[in-house]
Amino acid sequence: MAKLTTLGTVAILVAGVVSGCGANPADRAVSGAALGAGTAAAGAAVVDGNVGAAALVGGLLGGGAGLLTDPGQVNFGEPFWRQ
Repeated sequence: MAKLTTLGTVAILVAGVVSGCGANPADRAVSGAALGAGTAAAGAAVVDGNVGAAALVGGLLGGGAGLLTDPGQVNFGEPFWRQ
């Protein structure tokens, strides 16, 4: 249970920090979901957790964070698919 709590906390923090690519909500949600899923899956692999479940949760959290923030709060520039 401690591993799951730690992983969830890390996933939430990372998803919030890295979900700022793009100027419109759709781009921000996609970039946040991708980064959140990847980060959570990597964290789960490190602690021998369920990688698939972690990627799902991280993707949902990252996508939500990207969708709910605006470029004035967090902005890492345009995503690679818009350049």
